[in-house]
Amino acid sequence: MPAWKGPGGPFFLTYSTNVHPGETLAEVEDSLSKHTARVAKSVSPDKPFGLGLRLSRLAVDALHDDEGARARLIASLGEMNLFPFTLNVFPYGGTGKQSFHAARVKEQVYVPGWDSADRVEYTRRAATVLADLLGPREHGTMSTLAGVFRGAGVSTGTREAVRRGIVEVAAHLWKLHAERGKLITLCLEPEPFTMIETTDEAIAFFRDELWAKGAAELAALTKLNDRQAETALRQMVGVCFDACHHAVMMEDLAGSLEKLEKTGVRIGKVQLSCAIELQQPARNLHGAARLFQFCEPRYLHQVVGKQPAGKILKLLDLTPQFAEQNGEWEKCERWRVHFHVPIYLSAIGPLHTTQEDLSLALDKVVTKGLCPHLEIETYSWDVLPKSARVGGPKDVEECLQREFDWVNRELARLGCTRA
Repeated sequence: MPAWKGPGGPFFLTYSTNVHPGETLAEVEDSLSKHTARVAKSVSPDKPFGLGLRLSRLAVDALHDDEGARARLIASLGEMNLFPFTLNVFPYGGTGKQSFHAARVKEQVYVPGWDSADRVEYTRRAATVLADLLGPREHGTMSTLAGVFRGAGVSTGTREAVRRGIVEVAAHLWKLHAERGKLITLCLEPEPFTMIETTDEAIAFFRDELWAKGAAELAALTKLNDRQAETALRQMVGVCFDACHHAVMMEDLAGSLEKLEKTGVRIGKVQLSCAIELQQPARNLHGAARLFQFCEPRYLHQVVGKQPAGKILKLLDLTPQFAEQNGEWEKCERWRVHFHVPIYLSAIGPLHTTQEDLSLALDKVVTKGLCPHLEIETYSWDVLPKSARVGGPKDVEECLQREFDWVNRELARLGCTRA
């Protein structure tokens, strides 16, 4: 697979297959043979290709309940020289309107939340499937939403239910590790308008909720004592650091990674992604007009603005109506929008991207060895406006190739080499 040696240690590089439509197991298998195999041959022609596999609840159930289906998938992956080491189990998915590539997804991507038994069971089953897909000594990761959709707020009862759900999955991960030697880390992914939006909120959740209260709950579900249970939680539950999400929240990405390291929150996966940035919106009318071409009906595109004095404004979604009623937003020095744009782009016409922030974050990750799993995650290819594709790749596979090329140049600059 694309394994690298960096100044801080070895790591793997992949992309998330959530960019390709596929909810049922048959659709996933078809997508892997049509799209992922092509990307793998281009990016890693002479070595196994490490895979960031997105599996919906439908696909997970099909694999979990049918040993023959798992065996066939493992054989097929071997034939294509693909090796899964990380799963994306954030979108629960389903057929029709529940699909991650449905006409309208928006806030439904957060359903069910971690206060639901369905989310817990889906993630437990996904972990069992991943344990079978992993090699005998490989470490696996699974990225998931950070609790629940924030909406009007998150009650104390909901936060407690979220914690208990995560602890239930941690108990299952501990069992897989104890009985089968498979270490899998569940990675909560902070995102605007979820229960955990920022690095500071993530640290507070781990410190004040998961470690302080969850350790005793895990001990009650296992044969561990409280100290051993806290150690297990620190090992088996961490964060998925999505660079786009943290950039949208106006964070210093390198500084955020350092905070997580210092406080002992495990960084299980880093998703390499870029957001859109509009600088000086009150004066940049051409840029504002270009930005609103990114309004689209499928995904949420949360907007965050920062005023010169540091005040932060937040909006759930980028809409044409927002373009007409900016108010306080015109006082901002910049807006950032949760729209995953190709990471090889530093600008899109008069708009900027957060590529520079991503580059600094990547530097911190590989030089200090903060995380072994890196995953390109530009899932929004299908909804990119035509104006953003002019002169660009003709299809998603070519886009992914360019993204890998950009990352490879960055890694070479940092002194990393292919293993």
